[in-house]
Amino acid sequence: MSKANSTLRRKANSNTQRMLKKDAERDRLLSFLFNTIRAYQFSPEAAEAEAADELEIVVRPYYRIQKGGDSIRSRPTSMAC
Repeated sequence: MSKANSTLRRKANSNTQRMLKKDAERDRLLSFLFNTIRAYQFSPEAAEAEAADELEIVVRPYYRIQKGGDSIRSRPTSMAC
């Protein structure tokens, strides 16, 4: 393996590790957001519960997106289906 090839491989591995870390960070934030919305659906404040119900309808299609395949979630938005 040439030196240039070795350097390129190390850089790709480093980028992959950073992407995996960011994927995990995003997944955690999404889980927090979805769980917060679910919790507020049970708020004793009617306005909060109503707002959470409306938000739940908006985010429902995205539930479990953090559990999906990395190849789909990590593509730039311009490439998303």
